[in-house]
Amino acid sequence: MDSAKKVKKLSFLIVLGLLFGIAAILLRGPHISNSLKRIILPELEMATGQKVIAHNIYINIFPLFVEAKEIKIFDEEGERVVFAKRVKAYLDISGIFDKTVKIRRLVIKEPELTADQKKAAKIIENVKKYLLQEREKKIDVQVVAVEVQRGTVEYAYTDIKTQIAVRGVDGEVILGKVLKIKAASQKVNVKKEGWPEVSAGVSSVLKVKDGTVTIDKLQVNSFGSELTAKGEYAGGSLKIRTALRLLVKTFKEMFHLGSSGEGRIDAEGDVRYRDRKISLDMKLSGDFYLQTLMELLNVKEKIEGFVTVKGDIKGQLDNLKGSGMATMQKGNLYGVDVDFLKSAVSYANGHLNFIDGQGRLYNGHAKASASIALPVVNVFTLDIDFFDADSVPLFKLIGWDPGIQPGKVTGTLHSSGSEFNPAGRFTYTSSKKGNDVLGRVKHIDGDYSMSGDLLALHEIRINSEKSDIRGGGFVDTEKETFDIDYVLKTGDVADLTLPYYSKFQGKGEFYGKITGAFDDPIISGKAKIDDSVIEGYPAGTLDADIKYRKDLLHVNECVLHRGAELHRIEGDIYFKKAKQLFELTNAEFKLHALLKNAALGEFVRIFYQDFKATGRFSSDLNIRGTTENPDIKGKVTLGAASLYDVAFDSASLELRYADQKLDLTQTKIKKGRSLVLGNFSLYPDNRFSYSAYSDSIMISDLVPKPIQGDAVFSVKTEGNGTFDNPTILIDAQVKEGVLRGKQIGSGVVKASIRDKKIEIKASLINEKLSVDAKGRLDADLPWEAKVDIKSGRYDFLVASFLKDVPEDLIVSLNGSVALHGTREHISASAKIERMVLSMYGYSFTNEDVMRLELDDKKISFNTFSLRSGNTLLRVGGSLVVGSEYNLLLEGSSALAPFKSISRKLGLLKGNAEFIMEITGNWENPRIYGGMTLQDGAVGLKDYPQRIGSLNGYLYVDNDRVVLQKLSGKVGGGDIDISGILYLKKFLLKRFYVEAKLANITTSVSK
Repeated sequence: MDSAKKVKKLSFLIVLGLLFGIAAILLRGPHISNSLKRIILPELEMATGQKVIAHNIYINIFPLFVEAKEIKIFDEEGERVVFAKRVKAYLDISGIFDKTVKIRRLVIKEPELTADQKKAAKIIENVKKYLLQEREKKIDVQVVAVEVQRGTVEYAYTDIKTQIAVRGVDGEVILGKVLKIKAASQKVNVKKEGWPEVSAGVSSVLKVKDGTVTIDKLQVNSFGSELTAKGEYAGGSLKIRTALRLLVKTFKEMFHLGSSGEGRIDAEGDVRYRDRKISLDMKLSGDFYLQTLMELLNVKEKIEGFVTVKGDIKGQLDNLKGSGMATMQKGNLYGVDVDFLKSAVSYANGHLNFIDGQGRLYNGHAKASASIALPVVNVFTLDIDFFDADSVPLFKLIGWDPGIQPGKVTGTLHSSGSEFNPAGRFTYTSSKKGNDVLGRVKHIDGDYSMSGDLLALHEIRINSEKSDIRGGGFVDTEKETFDIDYVLKTGDVADLTLPYYSKFQGKGEFYGKITGAFDDPIISGKAKIDDSVIEGYPAGTLDADIKYRKDLLHVNECVLHRGAELHRIEGDIYFKKAKQLFELTNAEFKLHALLKNAALGEFVRIFYQDFKATGRFSSDLNIRGTTENPDIKGKVTLGAASLYDVAFDSASLELRYADQKLDLTQTKIKKGRSLVLGNFSLYPDNRFSYSAYSDSIMISDLVPKPIQGDAVFSVKTEGNGTFDNPTILIDAQVKEGVLRGKQIGSGVVKASIRDKKIEIKASLINEKLSVDAKGRLDADLPWEAKVDIKSGRYDFLVASFLKDVPEDLIVSLNGSVALHGTREHISASAKIERMVLSMYGYSFTNEDVMRLELDDKKISFNTFSLRSGNTLLRVGGSLVVGSEYNLLLEGSSALAPFKSISRKLGLLKGNAEFIMEITGNWENPRIYGGMTLQDGAVGLKDYPQRIGSLNGYLYVDNDRVVLQKLSGKVGGGDIDISGILYLKKFLLKRFYVEAKLANITTSVSK
């Protein structure tokens, strides 16, 4: 029995299974599919107003659902609007007998919607009409839930040229008294013409009840940024509590920005919508790079920096207001680099304001404020007060690099409007000293303003230790040109030229203009320099009209004036290798100079330091060549001057200085009645060469003291070599000569210097006097000479020492002189074999050989005697010239020969016996001795009275001459004289004389 029951159960199950199998096969068959299409598709076409097709529709028994595959909806043009890969309706037919069928869940898999707002509006309108139709309901269909899986939407707003693409849509709608909506999309792309593509992931959870929409969750994710919100919409009013975490990279990806840097902005608060107005009440914080925001806003001005902000924003969307604090690091505002800035920030009426900013810029301190119009940045205001900021970047900011040393700047900067046009005042102080004129600038201050590319400078003052510049003008930063007026005063011109040129000194002022390009400005104007010194030459006052650029100094006119000197220079000086202003090296000259009364020695020493000359010259010179190798050519005339201690009255020559060689050609030198012609060359290695000749040189033109007489000789000389080792040949002939009325005869002199050996041979006074001298040109200059004095008349030798030359003067000599010495020492030994001196009827001869010795300034001689009849004069001793005396004079002599000592003596006769000793200091000698006069007579020229029969005695006691008792005859009567005469260095200084007269006859004029 149990077996029978089992068989029955099994049989029932088999039959039931077969029935289900047959039903499943039948329900999935084409017949059922076509039947369902005829029922369902027309309804869908009626509801949408579009053509609807389905590939297959079947019924599944367990679980019970109806599934349609590949449902497609086409519009009138045949374009597909909707495609759904599968649509399943899970059925609950428990209420079928009550004519009610529930769709527990309607699942739409991988739907694709492609439409624009017109198509969508038309379909929605058709659906609304379909639902409003009054139709007899056979079965009431209730949908409990709708689920969409992996859906795709392509939707276009053609009016606003916007496309929305939604990918990976998953959602669920639970229908009932409370409508619950849950939706998520992996990716939502929004494209609008003129806007960047927006891509985001969206998820939301909503509830709808009694017309109120409750947003339990709204989350949007885009490129790492996230927006979350929750809130409620009811009665046309929306209130949302939202939080935003916005990454800067989201904007960079979304708008394809190229600016570097990261950052984020966090916002949290309420968003309200009411009466078609949106209002915000949110807290903001974050950090970001300004350059990213400026690129987003298409701002072309340079605004950069890493900004940290914290604040709030409130108000309606069309009238938002915000406030907070912002900190910026490593920023740049309109070209101004800012190291650090902290500022209060506010936003209102479309303007973003930075207030009371404190910060650091260019290693200095700053106070700043700014205002920017948003969202279109077409107006801004910027104010900066800066203190001790680095100068280099600040000058670069205003488009001007003056080339000065780095330093610190304090000042102000203000700019407002649609473009960055800064204006303000600045004070610059250098922090170190350079080696050129720009490097020596210590202080600059002034006002500046920019208008576009034009920088205006006002009341500019530039100072160095020795110079001061004041000026103003314009700098075109786009064309890179100057137009500046200036006045420069300097206490030392070298302050402007060092280190490139050091041999120009003086103090003065310049005034003119600076024009031209940044890299080659032109400085033109006039200069006046007092006490100028050029290459060591004191040039006096300099007035110049010049135009200077880095490679050319054009001298329109330069006048130098000092005393009787007046010089004019014009032309050009090139600096072809100069790379910047005042780089005055490698100068090339093209100048013309007219010099008047220039100092000869000082001028030539510009080129030759060892040149020795005095006097003044005038010239017309052309100056070419370079600083290192100038080429000077011209004509020169000189007044009274000297050349290497050779004095002359005037000279003319042609000068050429080239390749460091000085040539003086066609030289004519005059002194008195003498004329010398010749040429002279001086080489860069201090060698020289010369040749000179003259047919008429007067000895009176060579002797510094006046002489009564003259001599004429001719000379021819040439030489070369160095000043240390010259080769010189001299050939001179004495043609004729007279000294104090006495003939000196003719003669020949030959001299030479070779290999430092000096030789002089001379035959003078009609071959009566011969000289043979030798020496060596070295440091000590050793030399020796021998003079042979042949018997003959040498009247002129004595005549040159006498005040009054007697007509019967005869001097006859015979002897020799031997000399030797060095540059510092001289020795001589003279031997006079015979000397005869005749004058005033007396003839003196030496009784023995006269010997004299010279040792530098000391002159020694043996005691020698000169006799004339009964007259005998003995002289002995020595003297040191300029130092001391040690002489003894004694003897008896007629007085007549001594008449020549003074021109005032008209009569001197008589005899005298004397003895005198002269000793002691040269300046204050001591004289002792006495003299007895016999039958003397004395008278002065131009006075008729004579004293005759003069007898008596006088003596000398140091500096006193005591007239003890002198008596004589005068005017037919007697005279007795006594008294004291006071001497100083052999000259009468004062006297006290008493004279007694008796029986004198005289005449008294009426």
